[in-house]
Amino acid sequence: MTTRKKLRKPQRIVRSDEYKKDAVKLADTVGATEAAKQLGVHTTQIYNWRTKLRVKESRTEAETRLMDENARLTRKLAEKKQENDFLKNLPPDAIRFCRKRNSRCCTLILHPEAEAAGFLVA
Repeated sequence: MTTRKKLRKPQRIVRSDEYKKDAVKLADTVGATEAAKQLGVHTTQIYNWRTKLRVKESRTEAETRLMDENARLTRKLAEKKQENDFLKNLPPDAIRFCRKRNSRCCTLILHPEAEAAGFLVA
């Protein structure tokens, strides 16, 4: 009985940003096809690096900061929506607000089911 050898996929080579910049510069001077042959990569890889480099260069620092802030707020909003959906599905007697007389502080008392789900009891 013969055993078959498993073919291994070739390892992905992670190129540094500096390498990619140099490859794009070379492609600008000699052409993408010739640069790809010289570097031993696919032509489409050079085109992808060129596109990503141009997009990255076109963004200002303020735009990058705003995009990061937008992503953070989007994640936070999704988290709050999930919490609200959970609270909507609880039975009506599961949540009570207790306010002490002459106090601005409000205590939220949750049902044990809500505590088990990770909601804090203040």
